Amino acid sequence: MTTRCFTRGGKTTPSASEIMMTTPMIVVLLLFSALPFVISLFSIENPSLTEMFDICRDEATRITLEVSLLYALISILFSVNISMRMAYRMYFSCGILKTLMFSVLFMTWIIPSFIAIPLYRSVMYWFADNLIDSGVMAFLITVSAKIWINIPLMTLIAFAAISQIPGTQVEMMMTEGASKESIYNFLFKPSTKAGIGMFALMLFINSMRDLNIPIMMTNGRPYIAEGFTPFGIAGYTTTFGLFLKDSLLRINTDFITYTQSLFATLIMLILFLCVIGIKKTDYRPLFLCLLLDLFFYPSVPSILMTIVFIVFYLFLGKLKVLGYRKVIILMIPIILNGLFILKMTPGLMVALVLLFFHSPSDKTASELSHTFNAHLSRLWNTIGDGFIIVWLFLTGAVFFNLFKLMFSDPLYIPEWNEFDPFTLNNFYRLFSNDFMINIMNSILIGVSAAVIIMLIVFPAAYTTTIRKKFNRGINLLIIFSLAITGMNTIIPLFIMFSHFRLTDTFTAVVLTVVNHSIPLAYFIITEDLQKITPSYLDTAKLEGASHLQIFSRIILPLIVPIASVIALKVIVDGFSSFTAPLMFISSPEKFPISLRLFAYAGKDSLVYPEWGLFAAGSALSILILFLLIFPFRRFLMRGIYRSWADD
Repeated sequence: MTTRCFTRGGKTTPSASEIMMTTPMIVVLLLFSALPFVISLFSIENPSLTEMFDICRDEATRITLEVSLLYALISILFSVNISMRMAYRMYFSCGILKTLMFSVLFMTWIIPSFIAIPLYRSVMYWFADNLIDSGVMAFLITVSAKIWINIPLMTLIAFAAISQIPGTQVEMMMTEGASKESIYNFLFKPSTKAGIGMFALMLFINSMRDLNIPIMMTNGRPYIAEGFTPFGIAGYTTTFGLFLKDSLLRINTDFITYTQSLFATLIMLILFLCVIGIKKTDYRPLFLCLLLDLFFYPSVPSILMTIVFIVFYLFLGKLKVLGYRKVIILMIPIILNGLFILKMTPGLMVALVLLFFHSPSDKTASELSHTFNAHLSRLWNTIGDGFIIVWLFLTGAVFFNLFKLMFSDPLYIPEWNEFDPFTLNNFYRLFSNDFMINIMNSILIGVSAAVIIMLIVFPAAYTTTIRKKFNRGINLLIIFSLAITGMNTIIPLFIMFSHFRLTDTFTAVVLTVVNHSIPLAYFIITEDLQKITPSYLDTAKLEGASHLQIFSRIILPLIVPIASVIALKVIVDGFSSFTAPLMFISSPEKFPISLRLFAYAGKDSLVYPEWGLFAAGSALSILILFLLIFPFRRFLMRGIYRSWADD
């Protein structure tokens, strides 16, 4: 029986089959993104607004917010600059050098963080015996690790974005005498700003809730004296991810955990929306910066500066002042408030974040920016070029140390010029300790997640492609999921799974991986479906084919290539997952590769790390990922770039 759409009041009503094809994906997003957010609001017995207010204003919470903002801002600022400069250098490089750079970036990109960060830490021990001698040192080393991790993927995406620019534009500028630097400043950067900016925004949000790097580099230390409170402990490298994990494991009260999770979620959601607003030259989000400072530092100067901001905003609105001039004037009360408080306040840091993503469109702002920032831009480009050399050196050192460690059995990290006796014993010990079970566990997680993604995302993407009204609503839901899904929602998920006895099961890990994979998979699939010729669908409809028949007999055969790429991407994500297994798996026989290697040398606080076993297991994991990804590398990068650009 054919299911048809019918019209009521001039509007097309979705058929039962269309609703059925979109429902599973919507249900997953609502259950594992929206529901944890709602639970944080309404599931607490005997909630106390006063106590909730105290928890949110707690010193440990404030320090965590400040560290998260500074960590994310510095890492994204340098990651974008270095990646764009590297992509620009690759674009104008000869074939051999370009191929070599692609190979280095690709090999570094496929290394999961649970392998890359301990190896990076092992290289840092060549330069310092203690990575947490001081708070500044611990913070800078952790930020440098984040930048090193960010650069490969961001560079590949930046190069893909630059490659989308018609070659005729580059040739025309060169014919008119423009230098390569001018092409970079006036063609490459403006043309790729939208796509790279959205990708940078998502990396920024993920950096604020980062768990992997802080826990593997320094475990959140050194702690700050004022960060020791009844509601938590914070240190110089304590991001929201690490803070919430420690809070969940240390405190036996759901109320405190839910409150901290809710606070982190609201901060990231508001920040996400503020950046979207400032990109559209809406300057009201700057007012929230002063409200944030007023929340943490209630004082007469904060109240006065808030009033001054309102006066400035209304006055500038009447004068119709736009662009950077308006931003600079509105920043005055925010900066003065920080000076009165004598601290780098959270509100001031949020304002700096918004300035980073600000995109003025008026000519006055462009001219002002060109005259005022010409020398600064040249200096910033030079710094980016210098850090390319640093990144290449560190990458070479990481691979060099990996090969040293996998064929040796050191009790401590040897110096770069120390070589222990050659041995293959690490590989024998791995497999005698059932390392193959860990590999199979990782494969099971990845394949299960990929199968679920195929079953729920492809039908939904097809339906929203032909139903634009569906598309708008689901896009909003997915963007909401992107903004809030992370360590902050894993906390309520952990408590949810505990009630349903799903902790210490693969089901909890697989569902979490699926929820995190849906947005990227959906955007890539939708982009591919839009290329299908409408005549195929029209002909099928004339022949009386139903919605399901068109999808199964016409659409599926046409999207097999992109389906294989999406399946591979999700398998790799599941294979490389670390945070979800760390939170949900406790039985050693269920450990995926990530937790097994983490137990060997992943944690900075381990007394007796087994670096030889860690390196051997890492090499095997990288080999598996290389064999999976290499045949599809170009399709993956094209798909990833398209999704972020269109978002």
